[in-house]
Amino acid sequence: MRSLRLLLKLAVITATSRSTQVFYDRVSPFYELVFTDHLPHIRKMAAAVREHFGAECGIKVLDMACGTGALSRRLDEEGFCVIGLDFSFESLRRLNPTTRTIRLIQSDAAALPFSPCCFDVVTCMGAWRHFPEPQRVLDEVRRVLRPGGVFLVGYFPPKLGGVLSIPSGRVGKAVAFFYGRIIRLLSYNDRIDQELERNILRMIDVAFIKYRLIQSHGREYLILAESPR
Repeated sequence: MRSLRLLLKLAVITATSRSTQVFYDRVSPFYELVFTDHLPHIRKMAAAVREHFGAECGIKVLDMACGTGALSRRLDEEGFCVIGLDFSFESLRRLNPTTRTIRLIQSDAAALPFSPCCFDVVTCMGAWRHFPEPQRVLDEVRRVLRPGGVFLVGYFPPKLGGVLSIPSGRVGKAVAFFYGRIIRLLSYNDRIDQELERNILRMIDVAFIKYRLIQSHGREYLILAESPR
């Protein structure tokens, strides 16, 4: 019953917010109660970063579009030096009392307020579908990563509203089409079509020397890209 109430509240906020940023500001008080499907991906992403760098110390991580900070906190617990960045002030405000070691910055991912080559890792968990200009975001990721740095983005395929899996085939294409029309009417940016996945893989193939897919949960996966060109 509690889950149903939260989903109904989420639906009302979705229908009345009129922008992605306002939506995340308003949903931040109960975000982590609704989007519990993120947890396996968070564990997998943190494990992938740890596996890649082993016991190295002082690894600097930018958790881009960190939201209320579930991944930021996990990376911080793993011993990484974490900066959490998001455009939602209310999400960052929710994260702030839970940590003293994570630096928080409110900013747009398409214009990162950092000098070049200052991070070993950039993570982006679940937010890629919201970026209206993904190429600009990827260019910024590549700019702030050090030589040999890692970009870890996921999860794919994206879910409808971040909650419901999309069926494959024609039914899935129809769902994505009508969802896209509704979302545009509400002034959101939330892509769930399969072309989103193909686009990010093409862009990463150009921007990084190599990449690989990491199975995360069921048929869902993360992308780990290494060494920006």
